[in-house]
Amino acid sequence: MNYYEIAIPVNLEKNYTYQSFATIKTGCRVFVSFQNTFYTGIVWQKALEINPDIKYKEIIEIIDETPKITHNLLKLADWISHYYHCSLGMVIAAMLPSAFNIQTQQKVKRISIKLEVDAEILSLISKDEWTDISILKENKITNIYERLEKLEVLQLIEIQRTYDEKIKKKIANFIVLNFPQILPELTVKQNEVYTELQKVGTDFPLSKIINQFTYYSVKKLREKGLLTIEPREIDSKTSLLPKERKIRNFQLTDEQNEAVKCLQKSVSKNEFKAFLLYGITGSGKTEVYIKAIEKALQMGKTALMLVPEISLTPQMVEMFYNAFGENIAILHSHLNDRERWEQWNKIKSGDSKIVIGARSAIFAPLENIGVIIVDEEHETTYKQDKTPRYNGRDLAVVRGKFADAVVILGSATPSLESWQNVKSEK
Repeated sequence: MNYYEIAIPVNLEKNYTYQSFATIKTGCRVFVSFQNTFYTGIVWQKALEINPDIKYKEIIEIIDETPKITHNLLKLADWISHYYHCSLGMVIAAMLPSAFNIQTQQKVKRISIKLEVDAEILSLISKDEWTDISILKENKITNIYERLEKLEVLQLIEIQRTYDEKIKKKIANFIVLNFPQILPELTVKQNEVYTELQKVGTDFPLSKIINQFTYYSVKKLREKGLLTIEPREIDSKTSLLPKERKIRNFQLTDEQNEAVKCLQKSVSKNEFKAFLLYGITGSGKTEVYIKAIEKALQMGKTALMLVPEISLTPQMVEMFYNAFGENIAILHSHLNDRERWEQWNKIKSGDSKIVIGARSAIFAPLENIGVIIVDEEHETTYKQDKTPRYNGRDLAVVRGKFADAVVILGSATPSLESWQNVKSEK
């Protein structure tokens, strides 16, 4: 039997230990029960101490075979947890898209005919077929999950659990036209619709013609064998990048060239170093950022760019898109669950080497980071006011240190802390 510490998204002072016969890697998602509620947790580490007097709960389901959260992010989560006095599970939950959470449905069936234990619940559960847990909820049964777990341990019931990803694959109906040798008898309207459909194609999405013809007309053609309607998985990815890439023509000033040389020199050394890029608004700090990122990309590294407000993201994305093309992912809180999940996977898979976003983008699953940039580093919007409370600018410096990356803090009006760190050569 293996024992693992699991980080779950509850404000706890410690991780709780669960058991499993399987070998599970650190950073993988698991499904566990805690205080009669089910959670998607992350395997933190193998338990260091096992108390023989404790009966440990079992891990209900192992969701991942390979880790979903990188070693460097786990290291950052540990630092945040200690520095900001927050539970590890809450920190990791903030790092990951909400789509990471698994939803569960339960059905129960009685094994025994005995009703001596908890007859209130057992009398509502069939012995011959599965009973949905919603039936128990309709009867206002209290502490359902706790009582069901006890009945399962006593082998009086069997529980069937099914798990769903929050973000499901998109399915669309497609029309496939059939061309029988003998055409069935059609009304004038049906013949008109069939003729028009042939002009569209022989295999196309139903949505392509839904505004042109009624579904009733299409259904009648299906009944007469002239077409079939097939559900198919479709590519649901939406591009968050501009449609047009513009040609860049920008000449650096002598001061900008000096800054670029200094930054690129440090990037090439693969060492952690923090810089304050001090320049008035419109002085071309973004061009310096771009040159630093170019050097990181040349070395096969990645880059992270933080902006203080979501409203500034499109402007920065356009400039970076003109410079780097499709090699960009975007992360901020205004993305819907599906968009955030897609962007996160682009980063995790290595398809995007550059990430642009607001403060939460500091948790992007980038590997081999060469440079981290915090634009307008003095802005208070980098401070998160919900648990875990953190300062995105400060986390950029910490993550840069863990990754041996160059950190650039840019501002026209630097914060007092950053100015003092420059004066003290920190």
